[in-house]
Amino acid sequence: MTQNLDGFCYAVRSVVSDAVDLVYPPRCIVCKGMASQRVPLCMSCCQSLDRPLVDEVIRHIAAKNPEPAVDAAFALWIFEKNGPVQQIHRELKYGNRPYYGEIMGRIAGREIRESGGAQFDLIVPIPLHRSRFHDRGYNQSETIALGIQSILEMPLDASALIRTRRTRSQTGLSMSSRLENVENAFGVGRNPVPVGANVLLVDDIITTGSTVCSAARVLKESGVRSVTVAGVGFARV
Repeated sequence: MTQNLDGFCYAVRSVVSDAVDLVYPPRCIVCKGMASQRVPLCMSCCQSLDRPLVDEVIRHIAAKNPEPAVDAAFALWIFEKNGPVQQIHRELKYGNRPYYGEIMGRIAGREIRESGGAQFDLIVPIPLHRSRFHDRGYNQSETIALGIQSILEMPLDASALIRTRRTRSQTGLSMSSRLENVENAFGVGRNPVPVGANVLLVDDIITTGSTVCSAARVLKESGVRSVTVAGVGFARV
């Protein structure tokens, strides 16, 4: 009953958001021109956003985390404070714009496919705790994963991992506090990932990588062969 109610509330909020966007079409948050998609960026500004250097994200994760359990990592754009990516992410996460995630996921999916790194057996999003899912009505990482799936055409399982406890926001925490905050925060879900699978683990923003590393360790302990992380934004911290 609760899940049905959550779905109904999410549907109502989505209809309201779509109606607002129809009356007030989104403007590009960079140049203020008309956005070409249902995300507030025109194509020109989207293509001009800074990208992480090759292998920068995985090197960063390995440097910040003991035993990271992550084999490779990809992020679409550099995440800067008060920058365009943060503004879009804020709307995705708190402004009831789940379709922003799907659109950015499709962009990320095309980049992954064109790089030749699309050899995965399963796409798994970082899960939300059920209380946060109830509050928000959707999992922003899952919306991104759905966008990636639509391009890579690979299976997606949003129930492969669960959030075993509600954690604090990682924003503003020290490195040691981030590691402690997400320690043992994930568990295997009702549909365990097949042993030997190569998993694409999807998050929204990769900062220190402590969240994805905690989730990756659970996947590796369950028999997964490799874990590649994909995110929309990468914060150089």
